[in-house]
Formats: sequence, C-alpha cells, structure tokens
Amino acid sequence: MKTFQLQRGQFLVAGIVLIVVIALMIATLGYLYVSGESAGTLHGQSERAYFAARSGIEYSSGQYFNGSACSSLNNAGVPVGGAGATFTLAPTLYAPLTLTGTTAALTAASASIAVTSTAGYAPYGRLLIDSELINYTSTTGTNFNGLSRGVGGTTAAAHAAGVTVSQNLCIVSSTGAAGNAKRVIEGALGAGTMASPGALGTMRKAHR
Repeated sequence: MKTFQLQRGQFLVAGIVLIVVIALMIATLGYLYVSGESAGTLHGQSERAYFAARSGIEYSSGQYFNGSACSSLNNAGVPVGGAGATFTLAPTLYAPLTLTGTTAALTAASASIAVTSTAGYAPYGRLLIDSELINYTSTTGTNFNGLSRGVGGTTAAAHAAGVTVSQNLCIVSSTGAAGNAKRVIEGALGAGTMASPGALGTMRKAHR
C-alpha cells in the first residue's frame, strides 16, 4: 500500500512538472510570435519613416531651387502618402561672411584644399573656387578633404595660393516618422554663389 501511494506521489509530481514545462513552452512560443509580429511592424514603420524622410529632402530641394530661402525650409509634421508618416525639416545655411583663402596652390587633381580656416563652412558640401565647383566630404581646421573636382558642369582646374573660397550651402535635415520609427536624412543644397545655387550636392543618410 505504501509502495502504491509512493508511486502515486511520484506520478503526481511528474505530472505537475510536465504541465509546468508545457506551459513554459506555450508561453515561449507566444512570446516569440508576439516578438516576431512586433519586429515586422517596426520594420514596416521604419521603411515608411525612411520614405517620409526622403520625401522631405525632395520637397526641400524643389522649394529651394524654386527660390525659397534656406531658413524657410523648416516645415514640421508634414503628412506623407496618407500612411501615418510625416517629415520634419531643420535647415542650416552656410554662407560665411568672412571668406577663407587657399594657403597653397592646387592642381586640377588635388585631393584636398589647404586654407586659412574652415570656420563657418559646412562640415561637408560644395565650394566655389574661381569658376570651379568642388564637393568635399569632411574638414579639419585648415583643410577641405575628400574632394570631387569639377562638379555641377564645371571643369577641374589649377588654382593659385591666396584665392578666395566661397560657399552658399543649405543643409537640410529631414526626419521621417512613422509609428515608433524615425529615420533621418541630410541633404546639401546649393553651390558656390547665391545667384546660381546649382544642382543637388552631397547627400548623407543617418538612422535612428
């Protein structure tokens, strides 16, 4: 009798353990399913946010090249495509009042520009030296680096030391939002002169 009761107790414990294990498995599967659904939803929101951010850059580009001032490109919460997505723009104008000058001569193939100072210039973008438009990707205190020469229909050329370096550049940060997702894209609009802003310059992407 005692042996039978002991066996019943063991079966009962085993049954409880089995029930707990099955419950944990069901809970885990449910969690994985919900996590997968959430990840899929967030991915879709991220794609819509990216599309909205790109739409913001395209909108600001069209407005800028149709004569709108850089400072006016500050639209907030603009709806895109009726999908619950919006873009918000934040512009920064780089048009230094004190222009820098080259401290060394450039050849038509030079890959960096040595100047007195890069203070007041954009961290990346486009410059005008003589009649040549030049894109650059980064700066130090006295250099513009990562050059693309002769852009915007101009021709790469040699330049003497002491030549003025001009800039009139509008960098727009476009934040796209959809649900819980946000995506940010920066667009550099403009060239070297106020009268001839030129084509769309450098574009960068950032994600968050």
